[in-house]
Amino acid sequence: MTQDQDLLDYLLLLRFGPCFDPSKQVPVVNISTIAKLLKRPPGTISRLLKLAVLLAKLNRETQFRQRLKFDPHHIDFLISKQTLIS
Repeated sequence: MTQDQDLLDYLLLLRFGPCFDPSKQVPVVNISTIAKLLKRPPGTISRLLKLAVLLAKLNRETQFRQRLKFDPHHIDFLISKQTLIS
């Protein structure tokens, strides 16, 4: 159940709404309501939500780091003789 990314995304959608931002966690629906809806214990829902938030933060940090890296063709352009001369 913890490996199901669709379930984790669904839980984030239920808990925080469509615009989930890890820095501004404002709950829309409480955990007990989500637990009743999914017919699972509140402790399980709480644990899954913590995991989903952690994965969302890690995913966002990874995407940010990837945007900061240069691709090989960018590096080639920056160190080419034509670019350095002009």
